[in-house]
Amino acid sequence: MHKKTLFSRAGRLAVAVSGALALAGAALPANASTLRIAMTAADIPLTLGQPDQGYEGNRFTGIPLYDALVEWDLSQGEKPSGLVPGLATEWHIDPQNTSRWIFTLRPGGEVS
Repeated sequence: MHKKTLFSRAGRLAVAVSGALALAGAALPANASTLRIAMTAADIPLTLGQPDQGYEGNRFTGIPLYDALVEWDLSQGEKPSGLVPGLATEWHIDPQNTSRWIFTLRPGGEVS
C-alpha cells in the first residue's frame, strides 16, 4: 500500500510539473510585433445609452489605444445615443460617392 501511495504522489507531481512547463512555453509570444485579441466588438449603445454586446472590445483596445473620430453621446440614459465630435469636428457623406464618408479633423489631430 505504501508503494502505491508513493507512486500516486510522484505521478501527480510529474503531471503538475509537465503541465506547468507546457503553460510556461505557451506564454512566450510567437511574434513580438503582433498583438491579437479575440473578442466581440459590437459596442453600439442601446436606447438607454448603455453599450450593447461586446463592450469589452472598446474597453480593452479602443479606450487605451486610440481616440475615435466620433464618440457616442452617453450623457443621457433616457434617450437614444447620438454622435458627438471626437477627433473629427464634422463629418458628412460624399455626394459623389455615397459609400464614402468625409471627416474634418480637429486642429492637432492626426491619423497614422
